[in-house]
Amino acid sequence: MQGFMPLIKHCAVVILTVIITVVLWGNLCAGDVQRHVLVLNSYHQGYKWTDDETRGVVDTLRSSDTKAIITIDYMDTKRIDTKDYFLKLMSVYKLKYATQHFDLIISTDNDAFNFLKEYRDSVFGPVPVVFCGVNYFSPAELNGVTGFTGVNEVADFKASLDIGLKLHPDTKNIFVIIDRTTTGVRIHDIARVILAQYPPTIRFTLLENLTMAELLDRVRKVPDHSIILHTVFFRDATGRFFNYDDVMERLAQNSPVQIYGLWDFNLGHGMVGGMLTSGYSQGQAAAKIAVRILAGENPDSIPVLMKSPNHYMFDYRCLTRFGIKVSDLPAESIIINKPMTFMDFYQKNKIFVQGMIILSLSVMALVLFISMVKLKRSALEREELILRLREALSQIKTLKGIIPVCAHCKKIRDDQGYWQMVDEYMRDHSDAEISHGICPECFQKLYPGLTNENTEKD
Repeated sequence: MQGFMPLIKHCAVVILTVIITVVLWGNLCAGDVQRHVLVLNSYHQGYKWTDDETRGVVDTLRSSDTKAIITIDYMDTKRIDTKDYFLKLMSVYKLKYATQHFDLIISTDNDAFNFLKEYRDSVFGPVPVVFCGVNYFSPAELNGVTGFTGVNEVADFKASLDIGLKLHPDTKNIFVIIDRTTTGVRIHDIARVILAQYPPTIRFTLLENLTMAELLDRVRKVPDHSIILHTVFFRDATGRFFNYDDVMERLAQNSPVQIYGLWDFNLGHGMVGGMLTSGYSQGQAAAKIAVRILAGENPDSIPVLMKSPNHYMFDYRCLTRFGIKVSDLPAESIIINKPMTFMDFYQKNKIFVQGMIILSLSVMALVLFISMVKLKRSALEREELILRLREALSQIKTLKGIIPVCAHCKKIRDDQGYWQMVDEYMRDHSDAEISHGICPECFQKLYPGLTNENTEKD
């Protein structure tokens, strides 16, 4: 028996190991392993572009099978982006996340992307990075860098210019607004190349490195037959920061001509539109890649998504203001602030509309049924009244016809052959009331010698 003890213990260990392995594997397959994801935003909360990117990331991760615990951080580089600031951020993040391990980092826009390329390993370790919102990404930017993939953001400068020129064929001047932020510097370089492709009959003017007051003054003086292309303007020449909606609303209030743009967050604040990039689409695309990596794919084997998800988008109010026809826009255009037609309302509220139609038809059917019941009841009442009238007329004819009267006792014979007193017959065949009395002649015959006072008797 003692010789079997080691074998029994060995079998028990094997069985226990198998049970633990099966449980752990089952939990893993069931998606019970929680993953920690950091969303590192270049800019600040409340900036619509960043909020849209973040919303696209969060919505996509939460709709997937990945059980991700999401941490969101903001670098705030629209307000400050100096080298010294990035060094301080690196120190802060080292301290802040010293005990926190992340399975993946999603970065939004250029500053976070560049920050992670330089400081990821020293702050977070070799964590996979999925980027989005990197303007005009070039594969050369990842030379010597591993664990990075993501989504390219191409603000389609040329497409927005071309649609503006198509809608305003008499354009002679184009004014391009650009600031000196990280994004602005990159757009400036792209703009120089693209603008050189247009004929000399169109004069381009770059409005850059200006204070807000100077910019608005230049905009007010824009001549006829011009359009304005607004790219980015978050900091003026003094370093003062401005919100995107504030800038666009000021430009629209001071501009005598139409303004086109590159980003969808400016739409609805006075910009006509253009070929616009979408923050939500960028975040959504990045999160889809993140789900693949968290499921086990190697980030280095996933190519960067080079085609930026852009769309033609326009503001109906601005189209109306400048007399631009909707029929002149590209067929796939998205139009905001357009008055809702019945079909638009129906498509958006199909279940509600169908319910109201069914309810209305039910009420109409009920009203019709009640009306038919009332008509039928009225018809029956009318038939009953006619019968009663006929009976009454029949009785009246009987009284007016030949009435058999006894020549001696004056009784009357009815229709059934019975003889009735006159007063009884009158009572049964008319509405008259009978009273009794004695005429003078009969009174003298019956009561000779008496006066005829009180001759009537009830």
